Amino acid sequence: MANLLLVCFDNQAYGPNIRVLAAVVNRTTAHRAYQLFFHKPSPTYHQPFGETPAELNDFTRLLDELDIDVVGLTLMTHEYDRAVKLADTARRAGRHVLMGGIHPTVRPRECLQHADAVCIADAEGVIVDYLDAFDSDGDLRLPSFVLPGEDPEAVRASGRIFLQQDLNAVPFPEYELDRVFYGAGDGVLQMSWKDYRRLNSWEGGYYRLLSSRGCLYHCSYCMNNFFWRHYGECYLRRRSVENCIGELVAARKLMPFIRGINIQDDSFFMGSDEWIDEFVTRYKAEVGLPFVCRLIPAYTTEDRLAKLADAGLIHVEVGLQTGSRRMAHDVYQRFQENENFLEVDELLTKYGVTKTYDTLVDNAYETVEDILATIDVISVLQRPFYIGAYSLTPFPGTDYYERARADGKLELMADAYNSPLYATDPQGYYTPKTLRYLIESSPYLPRRLLVYCRDHWRGNLVTWLAPRLLKWRNLIANVINWGRNKAPWFLQLALKLNSVWSKLRYRMIRNKQTTVEAK
Repeated sequence: MANLLLVCFDNQAYGPNIRVLAAVVNRTTAHRAYQLFFHKPSPTYHQPFGETPAELNDFTRLLDELDIDVVGLTLMTHEYDRAVKLADTARRAGRHVLMGGIHPTVRPRECLQHADAVCIADAEGVIVDYLDAFDSDGDLRLPSFVLPGEDPEAVRASGRIFLQQDLNAVPFPEYELDRVFYGAGDGVLQMSWKDYRRLNSWEGGYYRLLSSRGCLYHCSYCMNNFFWRHYGECYLRRRSVENCIGELVAARKLMPFIRGINIQDDSFFMGSDEWIDEFVTRYKAEVGLPFVCRLIPAYTTEDRLAKLADAGLIHVEVGLQTGSRRMAHDVYQRFQENENFLEVDELLTKYGVTKTYDTLVDNAYETVEDILATIDVISVLQRPFYIGAYSLTPFPGTDYYERARADGKLELMADAYNSPLYATDPQGYYTPKTLRYLIESSPYLPRRLLVYCRDHWRGNLVTWLAPRLLKWRNLIANVINWGRNKAPWFLQLALKLNSVWSKLRYRMIRNKQTTVEAK
């Protein structure tokens, strides 16, 4: 029997990958899996936010107390340095170290310098075989795993990988807390439900569901770009409605404090109308909680939206990214048209679904005209809405990363290792501050004021006003974040009021248009 410690560096106690692997190991074998969450903010140019000496000491203690044989680390690029420190600590203590997740999949050679094996694809169907082989001193050259001395790309090209095609065969994520620990700054502690709720947004009240894997888009800057190139359409998979509803019902029994569902799919709206119809029917009858999701406008129809809103959809997150067709098509390889985006925006308002629109800034390829085009789209959005502004980050393995490196622009943008999504290097390129301030504060400005500031953004008045508008935006955002983390009932009420406002405002606009047309 082998004891496995699965470690996640997420900034919350979420970690669906290690929860699923723990379920696979604990429910089907004699091996035993434990979970450890080290939650830290994302690193910046000046602050790495690594584990404390007390946490590292307690990590070593935990290895002994639990008699751990294998340490499995799941990581993204900005977690690499933290994972290396933990991996080296574990190996000095005589433990076998595995690395998996997005970064080891993309840069296995780098990770093999600090690990005994790297997983470059899915592990659910092979982790037990690996533990069996490890426990019996067998051959570890198994699907998805690359060992030191092997060529990772040769392994990938040979087809020695595992992709979990039948997602229904995967156990539900393991949320029982008897084998779960977390880093508490001054050490490592066993997690309680109070800890779980404190470490997650909305006090853990919104359960996260993944009904599918993969994305229909191939955007040049996204890691899905890498997966499409290496795994093609095999990368797109979806669970049955029966399986998804079963997970939600089980989760509600275990966690009665759940008050909503957060569907984490890259695009929940992809797939067949039949799947959506069955989901709506079963969800209303067996779950009946409000839910949020992500969508891609190209796969959103009024019929689908009306059904999902009736089933409890209250909020969506949508990638606008840019209002510039040049940037969308030529740089991002994101073939989304503004006209379709605005049509979906109007439909969301019609059905009272609140929305967050993500935008990309601090991109060394952008021009002022590109940024102004984004503000042009924002200025005609139906209110209310929220805006997320993220620094374009060239992630290793993507087409965008290779283009930026070839063009000598890589060092100008956010570093995937130490400042992902929020560029912090003072020597880098940044979107003109006035324009970025306008983008971020746009949801809270009168439309006419936003348009005026856009047209006169170089003027002294606007350059003086813009940072003050951002302070106003930050004040509102702080209230929203307080509601999300400390008083979920407050945010629930705000979303409900926004929904009512959306519907009333939409009707007022439509009535006004009808009156004008009648005249």
